[in-house]
Amino acid sequence: MGQFNQSQAQNLAGQQLNAQQQQFGAGLGLQGLQTAMTGAKSLADIGQTQYGQNLGLLDVQNKFGTQQQQQIQNQLNTEYQDFLNFQNYPYKQLGFMSDMIRGLPLTQQSQTMYAQPPSMIQQAAGLGITGKALGVFAEGGSVDERPAGLADLAIYRMGQD
Repeated sequence: MGQFNQSQAQNLAGQQLNAQQQQFGAGLGLQGLQTAMTGAKSLADIGQTQYGQNLGLLDVQNKFGTQQQQQIQNQLNTEYQDFLNFQNYPYKQLGFMSDMIRGLPLTQQSQTMYAQPPSMIQQAAGLGITGKALGVFAEGGSVDERPAGLADLAIYRMGQD
């Protein structure tokens, strides 16, 4: 019986050792998972930080681009104003000479305002209306239709005079 008890004791010790090894392996597995989770959180934090930094860089680039565009536009506006002044120079000189002859005060002030050119749609509509009116008048007719806009009203009134 001593051998049997000893064999049972060894068997029981082996089972206990096996259970301890399994428990140790499970603990190591949990530690590995916790380490992986910590690493994943660190990577997510790094990604968020990098995103914030990139967003800041894009904002700075946008501000510098806006400033550069404004500087170029200011230069173009100055050049355009110089062009308009050059174009109006003969008329200013003529007005100055006319004022000298008449003996009027010599205050030459001029102001040139820039207006945006009409869009392609506005140009096409104007051409269509003008073409229709010219066709009606060329045939010796008059505009009998009700005016639809300011241009039509002007053409309509011209036909009544």
